[in-house]
Amino acid sequence: MTSGGDGAAEAGLGRCSGVVEAYVLVQTDVGRADQVASALAELDGVLAADAVTGPYDVVVHIGARPVDDLGALCWARSPWCRGS
Repeated sequence: MTSGGDGAAEAGLGRCSGVVEAYVLVQTDVGRADQVASALAELDGVLAADAVTGPYDVVVHIGARPVDDLGALCWARSPWCRGS
């Protein structure tokens, strides 16, 4: 399991400070979940990224201020989140 640690503090996005948070569910190629989670955990706006089991391979916790930045963060990164 890979995590961004205290990503909110590192990104200057403390809780209850107007930050909008979301979870993004990612499917990867077989055997790539740990690698994808590690790479995602390093990105700005990613509070945590964890490899999991089940229908999705990685759960990514993202945060941004304002809400428009959250959508931009999610959509801007989506093509390379495919895990290939």
